[in-house]
Amino acid sequence: MCSKYATTWWIKLGLILPALLFTVFTASAQVTVKGKVTDDTNSPLPGVSIKIKNSTSGASTDVNGNYSISVSDNKAVLQFSFIGFQTQEVIVNGRPVINLVLVPDAKSLEEVVVVGYGTQKRATVTGSISTVKGADIVKSPQPNLSNSLAGRFSGVIASNRGGEPGYDASSITIRGISTTGKTDVLVVVDGVPAQIGGFERLDPNDIESISVLKDASAAVYGNRAANGVILVTTKRGTTGKPSVSYSFNQGFSSPTRLPDMADAATYAVLRNEIEYHNNNAGGMNQVYSAEQIEKFRNGSDPLNYPNTNWVETTLKNTAQQNQHNLSLNGGSEAVKYYMSVGMINQDGIYKKGATKYNQYNFRSNIDGKIGENFKVGLSLSGRQENRQFPTSGAGDVFRSIYRAYPTISDYFPNGMPTYGIEGNNPVMMVTDNGGLNKNPRLIFNGILRASYAVPTVKGLSVDGFYSMDKGQYATRTFRKPYLVYQYVPSTGAYDPKTIGESKASLLQAQDNNTLYTANLKLNFQRKLGNHNVDAFVAYEQSKKSRDYF
Repeated sequence: MCSKYATTWWIKLGLILPALLFTVFTASAQVTVKGKVTDDTNSPLPGVSIKIKNSTSGASTDVNGNYSISVSDNKAVLQFSFIGFQTQEVIVNGRPVINLVLVPDAKSLEEVVVVGYGTQKRATVTGSISTVKGADIVKSPQPNLSNSLAGRFSGVIASNRGGEPGYDASSITIRGISTTGKTDVLVVVDGVPAQIGGFERLDPNDIESISVLKDASAAVYGNRAANGVILVTTKRGTTGKPSVSYSFNQGFSSPTRLPDMADAATYAVLRNEIEYHNNNAGGMNQVYSAEQIEKFRNGSDPLNYPNTNWVETTLKNTAQQNQHNLSLNGGSEAVKYYMSVGMINQDGIYKKGATKYNQYNFRSNIDGKIGENFKVGLSLSGRQENRQFPTSGAGDVFRSIYRAYPTISDYFPNGMPTYGIEGNNPVMMVTDNGGLNKNPRLIFNGILRASYAVPTVKGLSVDGFYSMDKGQYATRTFRKPYLVYQYVPSTGAYDPKTIGESKASLLQAQDNNTLYTANLKLNFQRKLGNHNVDAFVAYEQSKKSRDYF
C-alpha cells in the first residue's frame, strides 16, 4: 500500500511540476509595449506619465509623444495621466502597440490657481507652481503648519531637527539652497509678504490653499524670492445659510529613535575591560569586583549599587497634543463671512516636566459688495502663543541623560534627588525646581481691501489693500537655586548641594514689531478675439519698526 501511494504521488508531481514551471516562465516574460499619446487635435503630448497599475514601474512620453514600457503580465493595466487631461486606464491584452488620445479635463483647466499678486486659470499657467488644498492639509493635522508641507510639494524639502513644543518648525528649502546668505523662503499670507507671525502657527483649519512658486514663477517678488515663495490663502465666506463646523483631533508624539544605553552591570563590566587594557603593566586593576557587579544586576542594594535607566526615568513614551477649531461660514450676495476660533495644546515628553505650549487663535474674514462695481473686505486675525520651559535647555537635558552613569541614582530610596553627574540630574533639570522660562507671543494681523471695476472701460479694474501687523515677543526667565544630595557611605549622611545660582534672579525682555504694507494695483483682463490679455501694474510699499527693551 505504501509503495502504491508513493508511486501515485510522484506521478502526480511529475504532471503538475511542468505545468507550474510553464506558468511561472510565461508570467515572468517581459513584453515591450510602445505607442504614441496625442490630444484631441492629434498633436503629440510630451511628458505624459505612464504607470503600471499597482506597480512602481513607469515611463513618460518624449517630445514627439512616443513611449516605451516593459510589462510582465498581458493583463497589466497602464495608467496615462497628464496635467489638464483626464487620467485613462488601458488593459494591455498582449498588444505590442497602444496609441491613445487623451481627453481634456475641463474642470481641471478651469480651476483657479493662486499666483503672485493674483489668480490664474490652471490652463494658462506656464510657470512652475505646486498647489495643495487646505482640506488635504488637515488630513494629517500638525500643531506647526510647516511640518505639514513635507511630501506634499515637488521640490520642497521640509526638515525638522527638533520637536520641542513651541519650537518645532521645519526648515524649508525650495529646489535646494540657491543663495550663499540668508536661505529663508518668502511667505505671503493673503497677499501680504513676510507677514509678522509667519505661517507656522496658522490654524490649518483656516487654510483654503497653499501654493509654492518656483523659479520664474516667483520672480514677481524680486530678490526676496531667491529661495522660492509660499503663498497661503485663508478661507473666505460663501453665499448660503450659516454653516457651523467643529473639529477636534488628539495626537501623540514620540521620539523617532533613542539610543539604547547599557545597564549598570554591563557598564561595570565594560569599565573593568577598559581599565585592564589601559594598564601598561597588563595587570588586573579592576574598578568593580564580581560581587559588586552582581549587586548592580540583582538590585539587592539600590542605595549603594543602583541600576538607573536615565531615558526611562526622564522621558515619557508619548506626549499628548490636541487641537480644537470652531468656525462659522455663510452670507449673501451683499455680505459674506468666515469666522473661526481655535486652540492648540502641546505637552513635553519629559516626566514631571515644565515644558508645554498653548495657543489661542481667532480669524474673521468679511467681504462686502457696495453697488455693482465696488467691493470691500476686512480680515482680522490674532494669536496668543504661550510657551513655558524649564531653565535648562533641551540640548543640556539630553546631553545630561546620555552622560549620566547607570551606576548613579536619580532619586535615593528615601526620595531625595541625587547630585547626578557634575551636578546635573536630568530628572530635576526638566522640572520647575530651578525656575521657569516663559516666552509668550501676541500676534495681530489686520487687512483692509477694496476693489473697483471701472464701468467705462471693459476689463479695467483697480484694487488694493492696507495691512497692519503687530507682534509682541516677551521673555521672562526666573531662576532659583534648589537642593540635591550626595550620599556619604562612611557616615550614612546625605550631604545637601545647591544647584544653580546662590540667589534667585529674573531676566525680562520685550520685543515689539510692527509692519505696515500698502498695495495699489491696476488690472486689465479682456478677451480680444482669440486672445486673452491679462496684465497689471502694481505699487507696493512696506515699513517695519522694532522696539526692544
